[in-house]
Amino acid sequence: MLIETENLHFSHKINRPWIIDNVSLSVRENESIGIVGESGSGKSTLIRILNGMLPVSQGTVRIGGKDIEERIKEGKRSVQRFGQMVFQSPRGSFDPRMRLARSISEPVRALERRLPSENEVAEVMERVGLSEGLLDRYPHQLSGGQLQRVSLARALLVSPTVLYADEPTSALDVSVQAQVLDLLGKLREDFGLSLVMVSHDLAVVGQMCDRILVMRRGKVVEDGPAHQILSRPTNEYTANLLDAARSVSLRR
Repeated sequence: MLIETENLHFSHKINRPWIIDNVSLSVRENESIGIVGESGSGKSTLIRILNGMLPVSQGTVRIGGKDIEERIKEGKRSVQRFGQMVFQSPRGSFDPRMRLARSISEPVRALERRLPSENEVAEVMERVGLSEGLLDRYPHQLSGGQLQRVSLARALLVSPTVLYADEPTSALDVSVQAQVLDLLGKLREDFGLSLVMVSHDLAVVGQMCDRILVMRRGKVVEDGPAHQILSRPTNEYTANLLDAARSVSLRR
């Protein structure tokens, strides 16, 4: 297994309610997992724990067969080289004072103590469908869709095994969302990546993911193949989420 958690708990403070409550999950090589649930269910918190951005309060997390605490002690490279995050707001994930050429190079500099070559940068920009000439610009000079493509390029430069995607299209125009999702699917296939995606949109996870985990109040209430979850949910909460999604779709 690439990623495993056993009886994982998380809270910001001692004696506070669990934000992540007894979660056990696994992610296999080349597998895509969608995590869904209402706001406050713990979805984004969970992937931040998996990426080493938040600590484990109780339980176990293993990344590539090694306990995440051991990897954290080894340094940022061990955890964040393994998995890279693509955030919800592409504009908010870039320093507005920094040209994109520098921003895209920062993870490589931080994790490998070197700057990527011009060829490396040019190649990854081409893979996400952007011109290398955009690298001389500042974030405000690009559209949201272009910036999310740059976010993907930045993540791919460190050759991760897993991409963590936190609502990667929710801040984009509807016309651009499908393009970014198609690109994400293609990159996952081309680079042999596993994907852990958080989304409110059940249609998106149905399109992108092999398996779906449904979270409510910090717990996983259902876990199974995407087609099964979307067509024959066994949990009432999952069924209610699907009904709500269908209602919204009909009103559009």
